[in-house]
This record gives sequence, structure tokens and C-alpha cells, in this order.
Amino acid sequence: MATLAATFADWGKPADSETVYAELAARARRLYLAPSQLALAASAAGKEDEAICHAHEAVEIRDPNTLLLSKYWPYSARLHAYPRFRELVAGTWLE
Repeated sequence: MATLAATFADWGKPADSETVYAELAARARRLYLAPSQLALAASAAGKEDEAICHAHEAVEIRDPNTLLLSKYWPYSARLHAYPRFRELVAGTWLE
């Protein structure tokens, strides 16, 4: 679903991205969702503060899905555009 949110953002459909992120955030209150996926969806929805918060949690807990936050993952470009995200991953392999 995080990829779906990013796809909607790429298609110029921000409302759809926000809807998908809202659904993921609601699900995360009931069950575990990887914070790296929440970070991707939040960035696609244009929610920078929430994206950074989720990314920080992903790095902190060593989320196995952190590959999704790598600069080599195409959908993470929005995250890497945020200066605070670049500070977060400075000196790590995600940089």
C-alpha cells in the first residue's frame, strides 16, 4: 500500500495518496506495520513530519524493511528530498 500511495503521488493524485496513508495509519493503530512503509506512504501524502517520525523509528529499531528508505529505492526519493531525513541517515548505508 505504501507503493500505491507513492504511485498516486507520482500520478498527481495527492488526495488518493493521503487516503491510502490515512488507511495505513489507521491499520497501524490496530496491528504492526513496518515504520519504513509508513514513512514512504507519509512522504507520498506530503506529510513530512510524520514521514520523518516513522523513518526515525525504522532506523532506531533497525526495521528489516529499511531498504525501502535507501536512496536506491525509487519510491524513497521524496524522503531523500527532506533535509531532516538526510540528517537522520547521514553516515549510514541509507545515505
